[in-house]
Amino acid sequence: INCRATSPRRLDIHGAFSVCAKVVRQSENEFVCGIEGDDIQQKTRSVKASKAAGFSQQQFTLSETLEIGDGKPPAETLIRTGLTASVQDFKVVSDKIILKGEASLRILYSSGIDTPELEAMEYLIPYSQMIDCGGISEDCLCNVAVDVLNFSVEIRSDSSGENTLLSLDARMLASVEAYEDCEITMVTDAYSTKYELSMAYKTKGVDTLLEVLTDSTTQKSSFELGNGNVSKVIDVWNEVSSVTAEQTDSQIAYQGKLNICLLAVNTEGTPFYLERMADFSYTRDRPKQYEGNVRCDASVRVTNMSYRITGASGVEVKTELELKTPVYQQNTFSILTDVSADEEHPRVKDNSAALTIYYADPGESVWDIARDYCTSVEAIKEENDLLDETIESRGMLLIPM
Repeated sequence: INCRATSPRRLDIHGAFSVCAKVVRQSENEFVCGIEGDDIQQKTRSVKASKAAGFSQQQFTLSETLEIGDGKPPAETLIRTGLTASVQDFKVVSDKIILKGEASLRILYSSGIDTPELEAMEYLIPYSQMIDCGGISEDCLCNVAVDVLNFSVEIRSDSSGENTLLSLDARMLASVEAYEDCEITMVTDAYSTKYELSMAYKTKGVDTLLEVLTDSTTQKSSFELGNGNVSKVIDVWNEVSSVTAEQTDSQIAYQGKLNICLLAVNTEGTPFYLERMADFSYTRDRPKQYEGNVRCDASVRVTNMSYRITGASGVEVKTELELKTPVYQQNTFSILTDVSADEEHPRVKDNSAALTIYYADPGESVWDIARDYCTSVEAIKEENDLLDETIESRGMLLIPM
């Protein structure tokens, strides 16, 4: 938002906003997990996946009366307010989840119309809320978040008539995604010893939630303000932040941006405001080895900001960040979705002998050999005392017909 005074009674305000939506959808897919028939040979594969056990979004209110303390003067006008929320702990109890967290309220106020001094205050407000989430259990891996939908802060008078009280009313949104581990057995290939089979395949991606990581880090940013000498910093805050995460061989690397908003006063007593984008980075060791492709859906929250004046026109800002990263394993499979036998086209099979001699090369699949000779994998393995599905060394195999 840009604001420009065009006259003593008129302000021109121009701005832009963006809307971001995250859609969580549970999809159902049909695939072949077993084929009936004595003549059918089938190859199966077991895949670990995450099954959506429960999903819930529930609004709740947070109301609190706060006191301006620490010897601060009474409030006349609120200049700026900001509210963020975090989840510190949760517990699952019979289709419900109990959340415990903390809301951080920061305010900047003026103690009088003719008083140029501005005062900054911060309050930490604990909350506890029970959320209904059907299907959730203690064995579920949960991704839990609380966001601020809207809030208002009003100045109230105390019993003596002084404006030393602040009334907070906030509407919060709790989101819960609960997943449980499951194992899917699917047919990846099949053939008939009697007929030709017609098969349809589809490529399907399966995501498995491995864990939800939470990290805290502190980032320092230094700025030369270029507005003359700085006598006082009134307030510093953040309004926009973003982060991405990528995994390397042994670490997860984060790269992000945040905008640092600063309100200060120069040595002449003139207030000024500036806004700067700051880059930050953070790396952490992976807690376990992930197999296959891994996706990290990282998010960042600014938990606290502090500052110190460096030199005549410099300011160093220290930002405390909370990083939350659900880690998903991504697997892509070619799954069999439909199979039918063409009974008008029986397979050609040599019935002139009970056994056929076949010379196999190392690395050959017993499945492929059995398919070519219209017999079963188990029959070849039993006849030749094989334990593995792959031929280890060149040699002669007896193929029962």
